[in-house]
Amino acid sequence: MAVWEAFYDSPRLTANQAGALVDELIELLRAHGGVTNQPLAITVMRLILFLSAAYRGRKDVVCRSD
Repeated sequence: MAVWEAFYDSPRLTANQAGALVDELIELLRAHGGVTNQPLAITVMRLILFLSAAYRGRKDVVCRSD
C-alpha cells in the first residue's frame, strides 16, 4: 500500500496500515541515503515512531487532509 493511497482513500489509518507504512518509510529512507540524508531522516523517524506506537497499541490514526 502506498502512503498516498492509504491517506486519500480514507482519513483513518488502521493499526495494520500504520504498521505497513512503517515498513514503507524505512524503505523510503534506505532508498534515499539513510541517516546521512538528515532532513529526510528526521522527518521519517518522527513518523516511524508515531505510526509504530499506533501499530503496537492497536490504535487507528485519524488524519486530516486539506
